[in-house]
Parts: sequence; structure tokens; C-alpha cells
Amino acid sequence: MVETGSSERTRVLRRVSLADSVKLINSGISRKVQFGFRDTHQVICESANDARIYEALYRHVGAVSDSEVTLKFIGPGITRKKQNTNNGDIGTGKPVTKSLVRQLRDNGITTAFGLVDWDGHEEPGEGIFVMGHNEWYTLEYAILDPIAVLYGLETAKGLSPSRSLAQEYSLPPITELETLSDRDIEKIIDQFGDHVFGADYDRSKRKKRTYANERTLLLPEQYFLASGKEAITDRLRHAFGNEFKSFRNDEMFHICNTVLRNLKGFIPQSILDVFAEIERAS
Repeated sequence: MVETGSSERTRVLRRVSLADSVKLINSGISRKVQFGFRDTHQVICESANDARIYEALYRHVGAVSDSEVTLKFIGPGITRKKQNTNNGDIGTGKPVTKSLVRQLRDNGITTAFGLVDWDGHEEPGEGIFVMGHNEWYTLEYAILDPIAVLYGLETAKGLSPSRSLAQEYSLPPITELETLSDRDIEKIIDQFGDHVFGADYDRSKRKKRTYANERTLLLPEQYFLASGKEAITDRLRHAFGNEFKSFRNDEMFHICNTVLRNLKGFIPQSILDVFAEIERAS
């Protein structure tokens, strides 16, 4: 409440809105340090696991635009313990995300946005952003990048002490990866592909992937668009099942929180582009 006085002896209190309260608090304060309730965009993801992965990536890179807005990622529903996929979760998925965003925005909360996977068909909508649009099916295809997976396996607790992927793939220390040429990195990717996809590995069909460090590498399409039993998670599970159980929730978070924290330059640029779009959105 604020005081409105008609005389020195009489002062009347009147209720003010949240917006007016923020204006009063900020009056006379530099814009750089002003308080507000519109400086954060709430991003509702398909699940709590997606949210913590995006939150980790965003924490590594910080704000990615000049909008002075930060993002907070939120997972809807309840995730069942020991559940390797989102199929058994309660109150998650695209329909829930879209419904929540629509309800919030219809009720005036225009700082709420949704972030969903492309899955080969999803299109952006009002307040809804699509990760990997026309590029990869699901978030797994971005996080389970060959280089990130190799360093993730090398640092995984379950890796056999007698096995060194660093030696097997001639991996440099993680702090020295940037010193390799694009072709040297692509050779490592192809060696990895031979192991993961075996005789099915197709080097002839390649797509470009640009990273935060402005490198553009050529990766076989199987790292983007394989589905069903050919999906990257199933292939990785078959190739490295002794080290990583599922290549889903906990393993992806390990890669994000441990590997990509030290390899920020190898975060796919497409992810950062979507982050920037949501920061600028209104």
C-alpha cells in the first residue's frame, strides 16, 4: 500500500497493483540493478529430466542474448523413480506442456513459454518453441553427440578400470580437444560410428552440425534422424551397455553437468539459438 495525503494531518492508504509496486521500488534506481517480475522467462519442458538438462546447459553458458532476461526451466508432472523413459511419468509430455503454457498465457502470464522436441513433426506455436526443428528428433540426439559421449564414458563411474577410451580413440585431455583439427575430430567420430552402428554405419550421407565454438563438423545422418530400433539411445546401449545403463536421464545429465561444463564450445549452436529466441520472446 502507498500513502496519498490531502493534508499533513490526513493520510489515506490505498492498495496498488504488483506492477505499480515494482515501479515504486525501482523509482530512482539504475536500470541495471532494478527489481522486476518480468526479467525471468519460465520455460515449461516436457519432463523434469529435460528441464534439469536444459538448466545445466544454460548455467554453463549464461544468458545468450542482449535482452536482459534469464530463463528458468520447469518440468511438469511427477517423475517416477527408477524410470528410464518418460513414458511412465505422470503428467508429462507435449500435450501437458502445451496445455499448461496455454492456460498460463490465457491468464495473463506472458512470461511462460513451452519447449518441446521436434519428433519429426512438431511446429512452433504461440509461446511454444521446438528444439531441433527440422534438425534432430529429440534432445538425446543433441546431448549424445559422439565427442560428448566419449568423454562422458571416460568419466563415468561404471567404466571398467582396464578399459581406456582415451587410448582406444586417441582422445586428448578434455582441455586440449580444441587443439585438434576438424578432420581429426571427424576421424574420431567415424571410429565411434563404426563401433556403435557396425556394418550399418553410413558415411556417405552427412549433415552439418555447428557448435558454440563456431566449428562446423560433418556427422553421418544417423546421429540426427535414426529412429525405432536404430535410435541412437538403443545403439549406444548395445555398444556401451556395461558403462551406461540407458543413455537417457541420469547419463544425459552426467554428460551435460560434467562433460559439457568443460566443453562449452561443443554444445550444439542450435540449442543456444533457441535459448536466445526464448530470452527475446514476448
